[in-house]
Amino acid sequence: MSAVNMSFTYIKFESPNSEAQKEQPSKLRIWFEHFCEEYLPHVIPRANPDFDNLIDKVTFWLLEINKEGIPIREVGLGSSGKPLMIMPWNDNYGYWSDNNLKLSDLKNLFSISELTEVEFQNYWYEFGNLGCQTCFHAEINRFINQRTWLEFDLELTKKLGKGDMKHVITVHDGIPDKDGEFTIYECSNCETKWKLKEPDERGNGYFNIN
Repeated sequence: MSAVNMSFTYIKFESPNSEAQKEQPSKLRIWFEHFCEEYLPHVIPRANPDFDNLIDKVTFWLLEINKEGIPIREVGLGSSGKPLMIMPWNDNYGYWSDNNLKLSDLKNLFSISELTEVEFQNYWYEFGNLGCQTCFHAEINRFINQRTWLEFDLELTKKLGKGDMKHVITVHDGIPDKDGEFTIYECSNCETKWKLKEPDERGNGYFNIN
């Protein structure tokens, strides 16, 4: 599967302040030291208040690049391979998406590998599922009883009322006695999409990441 769709390119590269990169006296190190001295002290603490103390812990960066070559979204992975941050997110504008570097610049500075859109989205949604305080933090494979469903329905209603979640679309699969009608919701912060099948006489329903 290609890492490029009609509008975006998805790339992965090792963080310039990872331990391996710090040991290499390369053009990357020279550029990054200049970048840290001239740019980061003025931009990063102001632009990414939630993640300033975590940026040095990022091992790999994943970037979504638009057709003009400009980074739009980014995911920072820790040494465990789990996402430490996604940006833009809440009041955090971004580390790579908030400077003047384009895809051509990144290719000159880093050893780039490509990702598929699905791979990038999985990491983005994983952070949303684990790290976003306004999103839901667990999937529900089935509503085991009426009480479970009513408690969930109340929580969803509250999130919709506060604007934490938004309705995207309600559709029917057109197949009798199968999935029936389901609704897609999206977290307003991390953009994780959730699929809700309400319980009915044919089954217990579910609420899963779409």
